Amino acid sequence: MKPRARHNRVRSTAGITITLLGVAILLTGALAFEAWRADRLHRVTVERVLKDYAQTTAWQILHGIMYDLALVPQSFRPVAGLHTEAQGRLPPIAAIIPAADSLARCSDPAADRQRYYFRLDLRDGNLAIVGPRPAADVRRLLADSVEHRLLTTAEEDWYLAPMFRGGPSDPRALVYVVVRDQNETPIAAYGFETCNAAPWEQIFRQVMRDPLLPPVLTGGLPIDSLLSVAVTATGQFTGEYLSPVQYPDTYTAEVDENAYRKESRGSVLVRVSLRPDRAGLFVIGGLPRSRLPMLLFLLTLTGGVLAIAVRQLARERELSRLRTDFTSSVSHELRTPLAEILLFAETLAFDRVKDEAERREAVQIIVQEARHLAHVVENVLQFSRAERRMLRLKPERTLLADIVREATASFSPLAASYGAHLALDLDDHVVVPVHRGSLHQVLLNLLDNAVKYGPPGQTITIRATRRDGVARLVVEDEGPGIPPEERERIWEPYTRVLTSQNLPGTGIGLAVVRELILAHRGRCWVENRPAGGASFALEVPGATQGSRIPVGAGAGEP
Repeated sequence: MKPRARHNRVRSTAGITITLLGVAILLTGALAFEAWRADRLHRVTVERVLKDYAQTTAWQILHGIMYDLALVPQSFRPVAGLHTEAQGRLPPIAAIIPAADSLARCSDPAADRQRYYFRLDLRDGNLAIVGPRPAADVRRLLADSVEHRLLTTAEEDWYLAPMFRGGPSDPRALVYVVVRDQNETPIAAYGFETCNAAPWEQIFRQVMRDPLLPPVLTGGLPIDSLLSVAVTATGQFTGEYLSPVQYPDTYTAEVDENAYRKESRGSVLVRVSLRPDRAGLFVIGGLPRSRLPMLLFLLTLTGGVLAIAVRQLARERELSRLRTDFTSSVSHELRTPLAEILLFAETLAFDRVKDEAERREAVQIIVQEARHLAHVVENVLQFSRAERRMLRLKPERTLLADIVREATASFSPLAASYGAHLALDLDDHVVVPVHRGSLHQVLLNLLDNAVKYGPPGQTITIRATRRDGVARLVVEDEGPGIPPEERERIWEPYTRVLTSQNLPGTGIGLAVVRELILAHRGRCWVENRPAGGASFALEVPGATQGSRIPVGAGAGEP
């Protein structure tokens, strides 16, 4: 199959794969959305059920509160149903004390010691007190509060009203009934002062004793450990009560007394909040866990897999293109020296040379092109072994200077054809464990790279030194240098820098250099010279100081 046809087939396959992956992620997204919507509807249903439980409980509490409030006037029955005597005398305060003595007691005994009972004659404003007598300003405040309430509210038998002795920081409550004459005209108020929350605490404690929810839901736990209650009353029964612990309003419901009767005497609002971490008791199987994080994770994972697949396909397409270009480049690199060899071999075969000088020149060109051909073939073989992880070297301790001189000697004719001059700066006593043929190939690749990218007439300098047990080999040219952003990429296969110059080559020379140096446990890098040009440096460990060693002696371990 031709390279172009193979490349087009890869592109077609990649397009189909990307399309299928796109359809797969769309389906995954649709399934994830449907799962999220089902999960959301499930949670909404469960929250609605929990709020219904809270509303049912609030209604039960409101019903109990209103029932207990209706019983309060019974404590004042000795005077509530009486009318004035013929002489207009009012019943004494002592008439209400026995029944009201246990009503709305403060939880703090010290605060409860301030409790007193009063009678306010609404005809002449006379105030009678039984118990600890409050200050004059408190007595005036009491009279004003009762008279103001009678003027601003509907006619009722009894009232619960706030009274602030020293401002909002000292709240108290007045509990009193109104006595009327035969014409239903208010003539007196009987009652007592107590703590602000005391009436509601007493009523609330009584209500909370009732089974507000079925035991199968509560699991036998106390009701106040499963929910919190807030009661706010205005109008005839002004006051506020909060249960000791208030839970967040995650599952909350409110019930207003006005929603259940037509005539308004004010408002009693009951707010119930279920305890969030115990809400699972009210739902069979417990609260549903949100699957949104898992769905998002799976969707993200699918998107990541798609992105990786697309990237891999793009890399495969690019690799296919590079391989096609590589095949074309190798074919060109092989065809040129073969054409030269064939041409001059035919010249010699048909004896078309004029003299001995032309014959020697033809032979020299054949040898030079044959070496070039061998160099290209060796590069391809080394690169193929490296890609298949089959690169195996058997280092031998060798004088580094000998390898450099051998490589430069074989490369000199090619350098001369480019007009380049080779300069050596070598330490003749550096002995390094290397594979002689591999290091020879490395030097040829670096020199070939230098003459291709350098200007005509340049000087290519090869330096060999040793420091701290490491042998360093440097090849310096006078070309344009390597841009900083390209200094790592040039070691990758098929990479060509300054491609606009249309230079010959396969693009694998430096990749072979890196693989061979890494096989020697060394490293390689490139820098730009201050005076211009590039400096390619190689380092190989295990270098020692020595003298010339006979070939084949001192073989090291593989």
